[in-house]
Amino acid sequence: MKKAGMVGMALILLCMFLTGCATTQSEQKDFSWYGRSGAKRAPVYDTERGGRWWIPSDAPAGKEATRWGNRGYVYVADRKPVVKRVAKPVQKLQDVYFPFDSAQLTAAAQKTLKENADLLRARPRVNVILVGSASPEGDSVYNQKLSERRVNAVKNFLVNKEGISADRLDAEAKGAIPVATKAEWPSVRRVKFLIKRFLSR
Repeated sequence: MKKAGMVGMALILLCMFLTGCATTQSEQKDFSWYGRSGAKRAPVYDTERGGRWWIPSDAPAGKEATRWGNRGYVYVADRKPVVKRVAKPVQKLQDVYFPFDSAQLTAAAQKTLKENADLLRARPRVNVILVGSASPEGDSVYNQKLSERRVNAVKNFLVNKEGISADRLDAEAKGAIPVATKAEWPSVRRVKFLIKRFLSR
């Protein structure tokens, strides 16, 4: 009889323990009550104790006795707060510009090409069309040749200096590009980068 009583007591204690654990776990996981409470102060993550806590001005109905320690904190959940990440703008391949009547790559142009090469290495499935052009002053045949030299200079730099596969780079020379005003001429002394397609593999 005494033994049965001890077993019964042990079972009761076990049930109480399990009930307590279940309640604690439930309270730790469920903090949907916060949103329905009408409270304006949001739960925060406490680095000292770990987990999310709420410091209420007025505890919502049914939670008045839910206290921890002497700081007046309401324990909410173990999980850390979700950190909102601001998406970085997607970097684009930049055009390369040339001085008047020149196919030489300036220091600025080489810097741009190195940055473009980094992007191409990071995106191995991207193929590119390099489109060379010239401003409209001068002979059209000369400008066609000048745009060819410019696009070849860019392609050679990417292949020989940066190790980009020539198979990923198509080259086109457009010659002179008509623009409305003389002030716009420098904007077409360039090699433009156009994404051709994504490889199937």
